[in-house]
Amino acid sequence: MTDSRRERKKQETRQRLLEVAWELFRQKGYEQTTVEDITEAADVAKGTFFNYFAAKEQVLGAIAAWRIDLVGSRALAATDVPEGSVARIKVVMKAMADEFGPDGELARHFFVARIGAPMRHKSAHHLGHFLLDLVVQGQRNGEIRDDLPPELVTRLLLTCLFYNLIRWCNDPAGGPLAEQVLYAVDALLEGLGSEHSGEECEK
Repeated sequence: MTDSRRERKKQETRQRLLEVAWELFRQKGYEQTTVEDITEAADVAKGTFFNYFAAKEQVLGAIAAWRIDLVGSRALAATDVPEGSVARIKVVMKAMADEFGPDGELARHFFVARIGAPMRHKSAHHLGHFLLDLVVQGQRNGEIRDDLPPELVTRLLLTCLFYNLIRWCNDPAGGPLAEQVLYAVDALLEGLGSEHSGEECEK
């Protein structure tokens, strides 16, 4: 077997483990799903799992990165996506709320697995990369004030998502998660509008 074919098969096995774990976590719950459940459903030996992940907890971060890449890319590739950076930020945030919000227990585990990942580290929060690129574009085109580091603005956006996600997990009766997230994002971005930059923000 050539090195390229071997590597491709390794990636296929890893992806199968992610997909199976994602489905089992949603069907049975994270706590109720065992490594044996995952390997049996993926039709691989238990030892194979540990060739890719040190523990079940490590799968969460990998699943989050995979789903964020998938959902974020799909959201921005849709034919009806608006052109403005701020509008596109809202599209991504809503997509993430819709993806991770329906299952409160699973959302809480994803939050713990991914919160605090430095955006420029090799294991960075993938959603941070999506948002950081949009923030930089928004600062360049005058939609978002440019006197703040884009990394800070991105962290504030992530905080909007994570804060509302955890609050919603504890009180889902408060209304749809996506609505709560977008309300907070609107309030934040209104204050970060370019008209608030420069001398005006020093007053």
